[in-house]
Amino acid sequence: LGHRAIGRTEDYFTARNLNRMILAIAPVVLFLDYHYLPLILLVVFVYWDRQMDCIVFAEYLANELLPIRNLASGLLPALTVTAIAFGQFTHAFYLVNGSEQDIYPDVFLEAFGTLITAGLPGSPDDVSPLKLVVVIAAVLYFAVFILNIFIGVIGELYSTEKMKVKTRFVQLRANSCFHFLLRCKVLPCKLMTSKQSIVLQGLACVVALGTQIYCLIDHTFKRWCVAVFLICQLMITLLSYQDPHSPWVLKNASEGDSLGKHYIWLCSQSER
Repeated sequence: LGHRAIGRTEDYFTARNLNRMILAIAPVVLFLDYHYLPLILLVVFVYWDRQMDCIVFAEYLANELLPIRNLASGLLPALTVTAIAFGQFTHAFYLVNGSEQDIYPDVFLEAFGTLITAGLPGSPDDVSPLKLVVVIAAVLYFAVFILNIFIGVIGELYSTEKMKVKTRFVQLRANSCFHFLLRCKVLPCKLMTSKQSIVLQGLACVVALGTQIYCLIDHTFKRWCVAVFLICQLMITLLSYQDPHSPWVLKNASEGDSLGKHYIWLCSQSER
């Protein structure tokens, strides 16, 4: 509701927000079927990936991790070439095997093992001469050409992102501050003092961590654990915004005017 409060409702309809919405729905679906292993694996990867969002608080970590996180978009051309080459040799393996095996998993796994791990037959007598030629060509093509392309592209992209990491980090932190201020417009922020909220946040963190440890020891799913953990998460989120004396919390015009204007200064060392 923060974007709506500032008259920018269209900002909700972005690819990034759509992705976040899908990833947020996945844990909720676990309430309906908590035995579906693929969904559980998806949720596990989602929550571990979100730990990377903590880099906004530490610049020295962001300087090293942000270039790595931003490599994915630049790898699309190299991945396209790799996928086409993989399809070519998979089709070739299917043909030299007599077109009798299933594409998946038989031919697919054979092609994957040969191309990615550079695996060769144990003996030339184990395969036909034509297949031996195809295998050698595939290994040479992937080991000499494709892998070197990947190494070169990744190195170049990392160097490029490393040069822009300072600006990227400032943008990331500014975006985090922007969303924090938007949430302050719609969340109750005067429920208690900041010191009281810190104490309650610590208590909620202890309870949430204790619930996780209990589940790891007990090895059984209990719905009450989910309820407790969800309540703790909601408490931690809401308590993070409790600071009734902050300028961004004082929504009343008279209160805001009495404090005067506030500014954000971004400073950088000048080049001599």
